[in-house]
Parts: sequence; C-alpha cells; structure tokens
Amino acid sequence: MSAVEEVAILVGLNLTGRGAQRKSSGGESAQSGAEDSLAELASLASTAGVRVADSQIQSRPKVDSATQVGSGKVEELKTLIHLYDADVVISAVGQLSDPVIPDLAKRGELFVTLDVNPTAENIARLIYREAVGQGLPVVEVTLWETENSFATVRGG
Repeated sequence: MSAVEEVAILVGLNLTGRGAQRKSSGGESAQSGAEDSLAELASLASTAGVRVADSQIQSRPKVDSATQVGSGKVEELKTLIHLYDADVVISAVGQLSDPVIPDLAKRGELFVTLDVNPTAENIARLIYREAVGQGLPVVEVTLWETENSFATVRGG
C-alpha cells in the first residue's frame, strides 16, 4: 500500500500601500519578505511530506477585510485547488476567510489555520502544547526545516 501524497497551494500577501515599501530593519522589502515567508512555508510543507503544487503572492495596497487577499485571488485559488487537486491551502497571511474555507470543508479536505506566523519555532511550540494538553509525557519537540536547520521547544 503506498502513502497518499498531500498537495498544497501556498499564498502570501505583499502590501504595497503607503509605508509598505519601506524596508524592514533587516533591510528587506515587503515583496522580498513575502517571498521569504513563502519559501519558509514551502520548506515546512516539504518537511511534513506535503508537495507544493503552486505558490501565489497577492500584491494589494491593504489587507482585504473580507478575504485578506481579495476576491479575485480567492477565485484564482479555487481554480488552483481544483487544477492540482490540492488537499490544503497554506497561508502566510493568517486565516483566509469564508470563500476558501467552506470549499475545502465541503470537499472534506484537510486544512489548518493558525493564529501565528507558521515558522518552525511556532509550529514546534504548537505541537508541544498540543502534546502536553493531551497528557503525553513530552519533554521537548524538535521540528527540522532542513537537514541543518531546526527549532526545539522544551518544557520548563
């Protein structure tokens, strides 16, 4: 019996409004930050055994209050979900609202929304808290991003 490969679509947001083009204290532009965020998501997805079928960055002057990425991008994501038979949409902009989530739920697809930026550190922290909350005798959680990069969370 072969394992079924999960397929993901990644989505990020590049804010272009006034002040958004300022470089961060690290010297990176908003576009570069969005690209770096998607690269990190892709690495985490790969580590979890998920194949990334497509990555999308939406440029907007501000976050869309209804969909975060705008209704046009949501329609594009729906098309990509069906095109690639994607199991999950992973967002670097927080929870995508109703236009995407009901479609995934209706199809019975797995998706996860996080209240934090999905860095290796935050995901390791979430896994640790969930394990402790389930009463497991966990001491630490290590999440490997690459063969040389990892995040470890220890109890205390």
